[in-house]
Amino acid sequence: MTRSTVSGLTMAILWILTVLLVAGAHGIIRAQESLARTLVMQLRRAEGALAAGDWSAAASIAVDVRREWEAARPGLSLHADHQHLDLVTEALLETETLIAARNIEAVRALRLAAERLRSLPERERLLLRNLF
Repeated sequence: MTRSTVSGLTMAILWILTVLLVAGAHGIIRAQESLARTLVMQLRRAEGALAAGDWSAAASIAVDVRREWEAARPGLSLHADHQHLDLVTEALLETETLIAARNIEAVRALRLAAERLRSLPERERLLLRNLF
């Protein structure tokens, strides 16, 4: 093999690796967006149940959301910021506790949990604000 052949082959391999890494990152972000969208919709249903005064339905939804989150968390922890994952978990637990106590602050906790879930994929994007 000549030097230019090896050089060309090396460049081709590096480009393929780069494309695979970008595609993988894109797939991870899409999966996070899908999870966040699903859980936020459920949290909105819980907020609607609270607005209607149906505390038991809100409690059931909150438990389901936390269970879904806990099932997805091990996969997320491979590539996401653990502190942010902890913040989401804390917000979901606080929501569940406040709903069980029938405390009106549960609405604030629901909104906080939803916001933290929505911000999860944004933190993983390759944006200048995330890099610096």
